[in-house]
Amino acid sequence: MTATPVRRTSRSAAAFVAGVAAFTASSFGFAGSALAPQPADLYAPLSSTFGTTAAAYWTGTPFPTQAILWPASWTPGYAYPGQPCSPWGLPPGSRTNKVIHASGVLRKCA
Repeated sequence: MTATPVRRTSRSAAAFVAGVAAFTASSFGFAGSALAPQPADLYAPLSSTFGTTAAAYWTGTPFPTQAILWPASWTPGYAYPGQPCSPWGLPPGSRTNKVIHASGVLRKCA
């Protein structure tokens, strides 16, 4: 009698990949709609010079991130899309609710 090999279906593989993606997204603050940014809580001041960063944590998680001070208008630069941002300076303890949006080399905080 020969053993029947275990066959993994593409449906179970897809379910596994979807589960890993959901866990990763929720763990790093990207759960929910791509249009609804995850806020970040600052624990350092975000100064008044564009392009400066401040240490922060994704709200409700232990995962650190960097918030950036960036204009609300399209500006060339190197901030990464999805990075928490503010178009004005903020004191420690503030919460950002905007993220960097990108179009080519242009970025804006919205």
